[in-house]
Amino acid sequence: MQQSANNLITELTLFATKLGILHKYIYPNYADASQDIFAGYGEENLSRLRKVQEAYDPEGTWRRLQSGGFKI
Repeated sequence: MQQSANNLITELTLFATKLGILHKYIYPNYADASQDIFAGYGEENLSRLRKVQEAYDPEGTWRRLQSGGFKI
């Protein structure tokens, strides 16, 4: 099943690229674990998020205790 989903994502990504409508942003709730959701945030925003994470959770407690999902 996962392989079928990966194949579909690949095909749709190629199709959207050919049409010129592919957008880097991927809505996290709809993303597959194999997709890089942070690529669409932009380097500046991602850097800011990492700084906030380091300032408020330097030991990674939230990341470690929060199950599932995408984490910085």
